[in-house]
Amino acid sequence: DMQAIAIKYEGAVSLGVREGLNMVYVQRVQGSAIVMRNLDVGSRVPVAKSATGWAYIAGLDEAGRKTLYKELAGAEGKTWSETQKKIQAGLEGFADTGYIVNKGLLHPQINAVAVPVMSEDNKVLLALSAGGISPFFDDTKLALIGEELKKLAKTLSPVTK
Repeated sequence: DMQAIAIKYEGAVSLGVREGLNMVYVQRVQGSAIVMRNLDVGSRVPVAKSATGWAYIAGLDEAGRKTLYKELAGAEGKTWSETQKKIQAGLEGFADTGYIVNKGLLHPQINAVAVPVMSEDNKVLLALSAGGISPFFDDTKLALIGEELKKLAKTLSPVTK
């Protein structure tokens, strides 16, 4: 479960739902006192800059992604093309691994990994993420956590009707 992953890897694990151009945490657990204490249930992180948001994007179909990109482009303005490149790189990683990696974009000292939580009819509903201090959340650890998040997301899918 989320708490077990948070404790095992000494990070924070969050479950988020999209609200406008943000992801809102509906559940969040901490496995270490060090990780971003300022985020809790109800906290908002931007879709365009967070692992949680990128995982949500990864779960969208092509039409849903295009619609969201138009909204993000309007909100981001001149920075959108650079942000979109970073999101695209994350999505390419997702295509290979089944999880999103986001290093230092939401916060320079935090690396995170995330997965979409899909409904039984293959619609993205939520995103599940884990983050931690970058020296500890290296590529190896992010990959291990990514695999655990994928398993957890599959167990959550049937209950998210």
